[in-house]
Amino acid sequence: MVVMDGIVMGPTHCAYDDCIQDLDNSRGSAFCTYHNIHYGARCCVYGCQGQRINPTEACKKHQKDWFKYKQEHSWPTLMGVHRMLQRPSELMPWQSGLQQNNQPHDESAPEAKRKNYFGPSRFYCVETICAPCGVVIAWTKFDKAESPTNILQFLEDVYPTEESRPAYICIDKAYLVLRTSIANKSWEMWSRTSWFIVDSYHYINH
Repeated sequence: MVVMDGIVMGPTHCAYDDCIQDLDNSRGSAFCTYHNIHYGARCCVYGCQGQRINPTEACKKHQKDWFKYKQEHSWPTLMGVHRMLQRPSELMPWQSGLQQNNQPHDESAPEAKRKNYFGPSRFYCVETICAPCGVVIAWTKFDKAESPTNILQFLEDVYPTEESRPAYICIDKAYLVLRTSIANKSWEMWSRTSWFIVDSYHYINH
């Protein structure tokens, strides 16, 4: 038996569209080495062809956007967001009191369109396959979603042969993985060796 789970920890990667390469410089760069050279000295607002004004990442026209980004990503602001995530029921004096809709765990989040390349993109989660004792067998990074399709592809990469596959695969969204597997016909392969199961404690307390 193996246990699968996604850890939402947000490691960074290149901000350029559909690129998941490592950053050229993890302390301030938004691009990988290739796109850092390719993008050159252009303004990092999406679609702008203006030249950046050093030491900022924006042209003269978009300086207000750059300073707004810097303010929103300053240390005091990020610490406030961190406290909100840790204490979601606590309402601070500076909060509006509006309730945000939480994304259900088993649903994909809608992809937001980028307005700028001021900062790097982040992977959605790190997906792990562990033995029951807790030893990590394999891990990978999912860019945009912990989707059943990504999970099945990860399993196929780690267990390419029938002899290598575990008898039981424990995952909190087992029914979604099973449904997708049946729909894309991969269940014909997995059904010969493995069962997808879910432990109630993990699912209820996720």
